[in-house]
Amino acid sequence: MKSGSENIMTSEELMALKLRQWQMEINEDLKKKRFKVPVHLGLGTEALVVAIASVIHSGDNLLLTHRNAAFNLVLAEDPRAVVREYDGSDDGLAFGQLGSMNLVNPKSGVVYSSSILANNISVACGCAYGHRISQSQNFSVVLTGDGAMEEGAFYEGLVFAKSHQLPLVIVVDNNDYSMASTTSER
Repeated sequence: MKSGSENIMTSEELMALKLRQWQMEINEDLKKKRFKVPVHLGLGTEALVVAIASVIHSGDNLLLTHRNAAFNLVLAEDPRAVVREYDGSDDGLAFGQLGSMNLVNPKSGVVYSSSILANNISVACGCAYGHRISQSQNFSVVLTGDGAMEEGAFYEGLVFAKSHQLPLVIVVDNNDYSMASTTSER
């Protein structure tokens, strides 16, 4: 918000609010069992999603986890196509073929999504390595969770990325849970 008497929102603030509204509407549809696939929303992560989406440019890569709904909603030309994908509709973002946990949208930079814990780190290293050897100015961003930090692929990816000075940003979303146990329990 702007200071003073003006209450004008920035485009990022407005997008974060729209994203929250979209996710709340999808959540209501989830409660009604409207979708053919499970959908993992990102309620509470709107600011992070909008911030990352605002720095992604053409040629950059975004690699996500199964919790990719918020990113796909923000980055899709038509957010309704994301919802139609959850319905399994032919006019969904991926023609009803990818569902939610593996939904990608290469036109917007979302090149990989996976429900397999920490495996997107290795794929992100490969994408970033491609940027490096082609000497492009692009970079890759990979989102992962604190639960992935329990996997060897997470640390192997860090070592590989650092060893090769890869243009890679790793974002760890710490929601304090890995499956059903908290960080303090682990």
